[in-house]
Amino acid sequence: ERLRRSYESFRLALGSREPWGVAGDLDLAALQEGLTSVCRAAADPETRPDVRAARADVTVAERRQDAVGYAYLPTLNATTEAKYWTSRDVTPNQLPVTWTVGAQLSFQIYDGGARQSESLRLGSQVDLAREQLEETRGQARVDVERALRGVTVAEATWRVAVETRDFAVETMGLLREQFRIGEVTSFDLVAQARRVREAEADLTIKEFELLRARLAAFVARASCQL
Repeated sequence: ERLRRSYESFRLALGSREPWGVAGDLDLAALQEGLTSVCRAAADPETRPDVRAARADVTVAERRQDAVGYAYLPTLNATTEAKYWTSRDVTPNQLPVTWTVGAQLSFQIYDGGARQSESLRLGSQVDLAREQLEETRGQARVDVERALRGVTVAEATWRVAVETRDFAVETMGLLREQFRIGEVTSFDLVAQARRVREAEADLTIKEFELLRARLAAFVARASCQL
């Protein structure tokens, strides 16, 4: 059931109607090398893409609010017009060409509070963007801390699995010596062989979890150029 749910989650992430799974010949070491070739780990969570995007949202919101302030400034409109006449009698200067230049200065005294209300509305969006930036920063720090703790835990469990496997192999050697002198039976050897296989399988799983934790820690701090 857990495997089926993993397939379904992968399907939803890819936007497919059919379930997807990871290929059995997937090389995680090659995946790690490929990831490090396009991404770099940064010590400061401020360089993460989500934090940079949230910071850019704050800048855009502040510029929108500043744009409302420009509406209080007067506007100057300049116009020019040139005409050519086939008859000189219709022009004041008795020339076939006339050229006029004009300028108009406009200043809005009262707009019913529209600009002030718009500034307040955009100011609330600035505050919201700043709050989202702080939330994103906090989440980024927590993600990095959790990922690094995950690596520590994975390394500890991997070391325990290595010791368990080594102990099982050593015990298997002792049982073989005892079997030669008749102190144990073949059933004891079979049971211990099963424990060795289980320890080796558990060690393989712990190695995978350690590599996955390291990849997660790298991605949590990574900035990628795709």
